[in-house]
Amino acid sequence: MKIHRFGLGRVAALAWLLAIFGASTAHPADFPGRTFHFDIPAGALSQALRTFGQTAGEQIIFTEDLVSGVSSEGLKGDFTADAALHRLLGSVGLSAERNAAGVIMIRRQPSARTTTGTAASSRVAPLAAAAAVSQSGPAPDLTDQRNGNSDAQALDRRKKDELLEEVVVTGTHLKDVTDTASPVMVFTRANIDQSGLGSVGAFIQRLPQNFSNVSESTIASVAGGIGADNAVNASAVNLHGMGGDATLVLVDGHRVAPGNVDGNFVDVSMIPLSAVERIEILTDGASAIYGSDAVGGVVNIIMRKDFDGLESRARFGTVTDGSSHETQIGQSAGKNWGTGSALLTYEFYDRTPLSAADRPYTSGVPLPFTLLPEQIRQSVFASIDQSVNDDLSLFADGLYSHRGTHTDATVVGAFSQHSPATIDGYSATAGGRWRIARKTELDLTGGYAANDSHTAAYDLGSPDAVASANTRTSLWTVDAVLRGALGSAPGGPLQYALGAQYRHESYDANDYIAHTLFKPRREVEAGFLELRVPLIGIANDIPFARRLELTLADRQEHYSDFGSTNNPTIGLIWQPLSALKFRGTYGRSFVAPLLSELNPVPFEIVGFNTALVPGTAPPGGDVNELVEFGGNPNLKAQRAKTWTLGVDWDAGGPHPLRAHLNYYAIEFTDRITNLQGAGFNVFYALPMAAVLGPQVVRTNPSTALVQQLVSSPSYVDFGTFGTDFAAVIDSRELNLSSVDTRGLDLSVSYHFTIGPIGLEPGIDANYILKLTNQFTSTTPTVNTVNTLYNPTRVKARGHLTVTDGPFDVAAFVNYASSYKNNVTAGDVVPISAWTTIDMTASYACQSCQGLLRDFGVTLGVINLANRAPPFAANANGFAVNYDGANASPLGRYLFLQLTKRW
Repeated sequence: MKIHRFGLGRVAALAWLLAIFGASTAHPADFPGRTFHFDIPAGALSQALRTFGQTAGEQIIFTEDLVSGVSSEGLKGDFTADAALHRLLGSVGLSAERNAAGVIMIRRQPSARTTTGTAASSRVAPLAAAAAVSQSGPAPDLTDQRNGNSDAQALDRRKKDELLEEVVVTGTHLKDVTDTASPVMVFTRANIDQSGLGSVGAFIQRLPQNFSNVSESTIASVAGGIGADNAVNASAVNLHGMGGDATLVLVDGHRVAPGNVDGNFVDVSMIPLSAVERIEILTDGASAIYGSDAVGGVVNIIMRKDFDGLESRARFGTVTDGSSHETQIGQSAGKNWGTGSALLTYEFYDRTPLSAADRPYTSGVPLPFTLLPEQIRQSVFASIDQSVNDDLSLFADGLYSHRGTHTDATVVGAFSQHSPATIDGYSATAGGRWRIARKTELDLTGGYAANDSHTAAYDLGSPDAVASANTRTSLWTVDAVLRGALGSAPGGPLQYALGAQYRHESYDANDYIAHTLFKPRREVEAGFLELRVPLIGIANDIPFARRLELTLADRQEHYSDFGSTNNPTIGLIWQPLSALKFRGTYGRSFVAPLLSELNPVPFEIVGFNTALVPGTAPPGGDVNELVEFGGNPNLKAQRAKTWTLGVDWDAGGPHPLRAHLNYYAIEFTDRITNLQGAGFNVFYALPMAAVLGPQVVRTNPSTALVQQLVSSPSYVDFGTFGTDFAAVIDSRELNLSSVDTRGLDLSVSYHFTIGPIGLEPGIDANYILKLTNQFTSTTPTVNTVNTLYNPTRVKARGHLTVTDGPFDVAAFVNYASSYKNNVTAGDVVPISAWTTIDMTASYACQSCQGLLRDFGVTLGVINLANRAPPFAANANGFAVNYDGANASPLGRYLFLQLTKRW
């Protein structure tokens, strides 16, 4: 049986067969009592926990919010890891738990909160390990016998600890899972601050796996942006170059309304960094878990929740050449009352524009011309959650952002335009989590999201708009997920997640100049099932097979406009050694047509005679042609097949080495594009009819079709002779092209100490083995990697961090390999590699007293050497001769960031 034939029923049947015929009873393992020598000085608990993790070689997760202002008495002597952790936590009201992957998580002891609406989450099992009373004697259980509790009290405490608190794991809906067969990268709030990048968009654009052709640096589509202009100066995520519409962006695991005038991507620049806890990125197809758009991968932005107190943040920055500067101010207020918590965060962001006059390599551009637009944003995020009782938790959260932006542009001195845009983004979710039985939970969540974009253009000196439009996208969702265990497989519990989703999607486009209105709607109904089958685990591990797990998932979706799609995924995790893990996946994913692409009314229909354009006539002589532009109500889903194969090395000990290598392959077919968007001149299509195919060039069209087109209000006669038409050139949106890519993702880091100083060198890199595009099945395959406005072969970001107590210094090296300009007139011209260096230096005064207590300061510089983007002759006729998709005109940028907790 092939996996691509699996439906929901077949997946369920397979799981039950495995459960019935392979069942066995799993028993918890006894952890070895290895001791370590600890020498942890008294001070901030956060630093003590980091030192503990480095000494014991343990992976330990905690939020800075949780340990803010908490001190540790320190620790010196020989202890097991669990005994040392028990002593460090002492009576500060925190507990430790070890998840299924062996990662230790610190949480608030008496709290019973729930993280809201996560894409995938996992209950963490209590850490049933010894906590030593003395250096050599046996120890009581870390969870049950803390602070001298009786057995009854310990049981009551365990019951409370097993409330519905969860840890997010992007890529799965299962309950007791902390990793997936797909590769996932996690970046904490500390990672983002240490990078020196002040926004979600700027941080993601630095990742080697992301291709930044949807960003403000591309100046809409002037310097390498997407064919559909980025009219609102937004920032999108484009993992592995599959497109902004082929990367799914989630906020706390929930879909948000797409932005831009076409509703074709989520604008991550609308998300306030002050409210972000961490960013999780899955670089694999995941439509079996999440549905449409998850072809290149998934970005899950997790917002802050469990915060108690006040936090103020301020950031000030400026370029060293020019007048562009930045101000960012954030204020958070949170309260945790044991059974629940609430948080309110406000952020203001203001950056002035960067003019072409400020850069020597664009000094010849006719002014005014903006290289980086003005951005002013105000954002508010609020969340609240409450445990009603031991088995029921409720939550709600909301996010609102308003952003104003504008650019000025002069086109070859012919005319100058001022283009403002305002964007309003809304999202809200509410729901609950109910524990039906000891191992069964039900999540119910409802959500609403909308994005309003108003764009306009004015000729400078004129009060009358030459362009004015408003676009609104909205999204209603209802989700239900039932998760638990079906029984036992040979290696442990057989886990499942069964769910359903309903979505209502809408798109309203109002052009105030052309007086057109387009308001499509659609409903989406989905059902999904996910299973994890542990074939080998703690109970039956053997040499070179400590763990072997099979993962299966399938999702069936029905769209009211184009029909149904089914997308299965299969994965395997093999862990031969404690430090070594192999994993692989195969799956199918898809991208639904954009609502903006389904307009049945042509945008424009052009009639012309080939005599007007030399070289466009067929062999028989000059003829009349019709060219049709616009949307297409008959579009279908864009489909992809994805593979990954990875190996992870995660060695513990005092000097942990972590290395991850992942091979990926994506075959993306039925990609929606049009003749012009693919780089073809529509007037020369008829001589290429045999290559382009009948889907694009329809010769000898029927009289009825010709009459329908020339009668359209959008018909324009550019010069036709007579009434006969020999061909119709279809340049509407069509399911035409295919994209094929293969590549490697690499991540390596090594932590070691020299005396009291901790050092960590590392590198993250993406190497593209293949990236090709074929417009139709009959056109030549084009290699797009290492060409202008496309991904470079190699993109890497190296780092070196140095930590000494409260001091932290970090250096980052960003590299994009050389490539070629193959689209301008003349010979292919090489484009140089681009290397820049960023640096930050931080001091966190967590042990200070008075106003300096919990005060932090960071000084940083972006592009230390002030490296200019490499020269790349512009393909669009502008004197902006750099590739904004692979470089930035920002230049050297200095900043100061202040943080204070109250």
